[in-house]
Amino acid sequence: MKKILILFGLTVCFSALFSQTIIEHPNFGTKTHPSLNINKIVLTENETIIYLTVENQIDGGWFCADQKLYILSSKEKLKLVKSEKIPVCPDRFNFTKIGERLDFTLYFPSIKKTEISIDIVEDCDNACFSFGGVFVSKQINDSINLAYKAYQTNTPVMALTIFKKLVENHPNYKYGIFIYNIIKIYSEQEEWNNAIIWYKKLLKSKYLDKQGLLESIRNEKFYSKISN
Repeated sequence: MKKILILFGLTVCFSALFSQTIIEHPNFGTKTHPSLNINKIVLTENETIIYLTVENQIDGGWFCADQKLYILSSKEKLKLVKSEKIPVCPDRFNFTKIGERLDFTLYFPSIKKTEISIDIVEDCDNACFSFGGVFVSKQINDSINLAYKAYQTNTPVMALTIFKKLVENHPNYKYGIFIYNIIKIYSEQEEWNNAIIWYKKLLKSKYLDKQGLLESIRNEKFYSKISN
């Protein structure tokens, strides 16, 4: 009987282990704080666990997490359950030097397995942080990472193919990072007609970050080539 109970316990343990989805450095649409990064998201049957790091960039810097933090999925708003290694506002962590890093963890209820992306929102009055369109699909994250790798290794055709497929397959994604990358790659390849076509698509889009993306494009050397 003891052996059976031990085996049963191991089965439960391994079952819980293999039911996890772990996404390292998930891709996202927008974020408010340049020095704040998501290291990992762990999805289980019962929890959504988000591991973050913030790096101090000013003298006298501090950081805290508001209790009103929540994640927003396609159909529901899920409030923060608990946090680790970070004070809850108005208590705060005071950095001692520039470049110091604070690693912390946020726990939320589980999200549906069919979710593609979530928003992480701190609902507060001052210097609130947020991430928009964080991908919680491992398959999509792998595709995005492959596209960036292709771009970095001078394989622009492969990167373009992946980004176009992502735009096609996820028309309801609220942020324009894919279309921005398509415009940039076509412009760098001096394929101006294609760059202009996609730039016009961005102009007509309803992406939440459209104005920010357009501002970024205005600061690019190729802007004059595609904006006439």
